Amino acid sequence: MKEIRYLVASLVLFGIVLLLAVLPALVQNTKNKLTKTPESPFAFEPTEIKLSNSQRVLSFIKVDSSWSVAEGDVKSDSEKKKADAEKITSFLTALKGTQLITIVSQNESNISSYALDNEQKYSLSLKNSDRSFEIYVGIPESSSSVFMRYPDKNEVYGITGTSLAQYFKNTKDDWRDKTVISRQSKDIPSIEVKGDITLELNGDYLHPDGTTNRTEISRDISDRARNAFAVLTGTRFATPEEAKKLKKTNTIVLGSISTSDFDTLYYTKNGEGSYEYIIQNEKSDEVFIVPSYQLDPLFSLNQ
Repeated sequence: MKEIRYLVASLVLFGIVLLLAVLPALVQNTKNKLTKTPESPFAFEPTEIKLSNSQRVLSFIKVDSSWSVAEGDVKSDSEKKKADAEKITSFLTALKGTQLITIVSQNESNISSYALDNEQKYSLSLKNSDRSFEIYVGIPESSSSVFMRYPDKNEVYGITGTSLAQYFKNTKDDWRDKTVISRQSKDIPSIEVKGDITLELNGDYLHPDGTTNRTEISRDISDRARNAFAVLTGTRFATPEEAKKLKKTNTIVLGSISTSDFDTLYYTKNGEGSYEYIIQNEKSDEVFIVPSYQLDPLFSLNQ
């Protein structure tokens, strides 16, 4: 009998020791499961995005690595405009960091408080060949927060500390690519400016006012002038009235190592004392507004 009691006591003691040994691991594993951040529902790579509210529908299509944007449902290529890929990437990155965790309401009757009623809500849908996803987004005027709700659910999720709101309020033109020209400085051996401003830059030699006289300038200064065209980007599209002011007798001709690949830009100051230029690449129909500081490294050479 003593042997049996001793055996039982030994087994109980062994069980206690074993439990104490594995308990920390069990607790940590349970804690990890409880605190593990669920995967964001936006964590996939879409090739189609649709963003709409009661006033407009914007459609985005990705082909290869390029995005295009159009108003409404895209029915033809002529409706699509090249989109700002960097802005779309930033938008998708912000979405992927969004977690639907904090439920702020489950009452369908007060969704208007979160701008999720039919008049105020945005509908966001993402799609690729394997997956599609839709959610409603509310951005109240009086709040800096963003709220989300699945179409078939009453739960409203609060999203704080996010920059998403700005993207939903963007217009089609806000999403469009506004690159006037993009050339590497090493591929621009010469720049010739004619019209309201006249100068010629060949290598590190400056011909002011189009004369045959030339002045050697530092490589740093000539590189800054060429770098103005590394990525010359408009802040916005010119209005029809502004586009009419563009003088096509004012030209900036960018030379090329390949003589068949010159680029010509038309430019005009956007009014007396303005800090903007109206500018157009002759290879495009689009007319842009460019802040003067982008062209100052070149135009200041004539002073």
